[in-house]
Amino acid sequence: MSSSLPDLYSLNFNLKEKLKNIELITEKDPFLIGVCGGSASGKTSVCSEIVKQLNDKKVAIVSQDWFYRPLTEKERENIDEYNFDNPLALDTETFVNVLTGLRKGETVICPDYDFVSHSRTKKTHKVSGDVILIEGILIFHCKELRELMHMKVFVDVDDDIRLARRIIRDTSERGRTLESVINQYFKHVKPGYDDFIAPVRSIFFFFLYFFIFYFEDWIFSVFYLDLNYFFELTLFRLRIS
Repeated sequence: MSSSLPDLYSLNFNLKEKLKNIELITEKDPFLIGVCGGSASGKTSVCSEIVKQLNDKKVAIVSQDWFYRPLTEKERENIDEYNFDNPLALDTETFVNVLTGLRKGETVICPDYDFVSHSRTKKTHKVSGDVILIEGILIFHCKELRELMHMKVFVDVDDDIRLARRIIRDTSERGRTLESVINQYFKHVKPGYDDFIAPVRSIFFFFLYFFIFYFEDWIFSVFYLDLNYFFELTLFRLRIS
């Protein structure tokens, strides 16, 4: 089973024609696109595919993961109890300042976060571009963040698929045990999705375009793009044999 998205046909459907308006905007100021969805829904992969489609533009990606606040020693000692799926876990003030600077065309310096030590690293991310992709699970919850984005994309994938991908990611990349990942999912991740992530789907308008692409070789994914500027599309989720 492939772990990468194939050529994103759904975003290739006249995308360059639809994004001609971005050409006009980015002649003066950067264009900010938010990509939101549940944990392990494939947001990073979707961003990578959008970058490919905009290969004639300078595109940069800003990750919500960079903006988690460093944990205290007591919080690290009780890491299984800490809720990363609550907006309070984010340094929202710094996040807002970064996006505000990017909208003004500034080159900004973003922090970096280590999910093993649960602290900021010495590494920083220097970001600038014609188009800025902002990805994360909570980026649409905060109105102040949301209003800084010109276009918003919601990626919706079946809960079971997201859990399976999260288990693989967190045990292999973040030093977590299987038991701790599952416990965290039911204690924080699923409630956080229901409380802070799923409700933002109501900000999207009716859907104009219907396309399909394969995700992980056997499941269709779902996109919602809001119509603040140009167009929307939705991809219905179906299981296939």
